[in-house]
Amino acid sequence: MKSSPSNTLRDARRYMRFRSIKSGLLRQDESSETIPVRVLDMSSAGARIELPAGSTAPATFALIVHPEDDLSRKTVNCRVVWQRDSCLGVSFL
Repeated sequence: MKSSPSNTLRDARRYMRFRSIKSGLLRQDESSETIPVRVLDMSSAGARIELPAGSTAPATFALIVHPEDDLSRKTVNCRVVWQRDSCLGVSFL
């Protein structure tokens, strides 16, 4: 039985990703404005995020993730690994 390309890619990942669809913010540095994003899935090493149409992301930035309970926020520094249209794959630094 042959594997489909998407199954092969998933099998090649070192860290399991979990679908999340959370709101978040992208910020290049403390003095810059934030860009609202959607976090589509996450692992312990990275995430896939969706930017608003027409937005661009710097090569490195802080991603602020809002949990469902909205009691605490998680901020992680990220590096862009790939980009397709409005979706980004990032690794955590």
